[in-house]
Amino acid sequence: MNEEQYIAFDAYLQGELKGEELQSFEHKLLNDAGFKTAFQDYADVEQSLKSSIEHASKEKELRATLNTLRNQEKPSENSSVFSIKRYVWMGVAASVLLLFSVYIFNDVDPPSYAEYAMHQPLEVGVRGTTNTSSNAAEEAFNSKDYQTAVHELRLLLGTSPENVEWQLYYGISLIETDRIATALTILEPITSGASVYKHTAQWYTALGYLKSEKLEWCKSALEKIPSEASEFEKAQELLDRL
Repeated sequence: MNEEQYIAFDAYLQGELKGEELQSFEHKLLNDAGFKTAFQDYADVEQSLKSSIEHASKEKELRATLNTLRNQEKPSENSSVFSIKRYVWMGVAASVLLLFSVYIFNDVDPPSYAEYAMHQPLEVGVRGTTNTSSNAAEEAFNSKDYQTAVHELRLLLGTSPENVEWQLYYGISLIETDRIATALTILEPITSGASVYKHTAQWYTALGYLKSEKLEWCKSALEKIPSEASEFEKAQELLDRL
């Protein structure tokens, strides 16, 4: 499956296809069995990764609740109040164990995507590009409006699909909007290419897996970053924490 097909799948799921594009896509879904199967496979993978992200978010919230309750659970002169707090604590802890089947009340929190998601600004204008989409893409990405950045970068790639820098920032924006499957598809040819963005794309591939809690895949991606890469030190730090 090519990158353009993944981009079309993502656009369809996000409700961004309109008019003739939408009609053409849905006609192909109805009449092309191979296309339909590929789309269903893509949708399944995307949903699986999104579910992992939602799971991580809920676990983080519950961990914070547990920490709060533990800090509140201190003996006092009023033993009945202490007992009530203790039972509340035990009830919440039991719920967490039931939901996750693991004891997540650790002294050290696991690494999170947010800790490492520090992006270099997108500077489209440096190359003298002044069209509306390029300016809009730059403004959206740098202001962390990643949903708009996805849209504008998709438009730019429609006119210049070989622009590796735009591909990279498109992939980053997709990760930020939890469209991990599409992001990894966009980043993969960059990681296997010879551009100056090769190792950066590998780093973001690892972060995509980290965000979706695919930790073994994250480790594997990090291990591919060579010592001469500018991302090597932070890759090693993250590896040590996993």
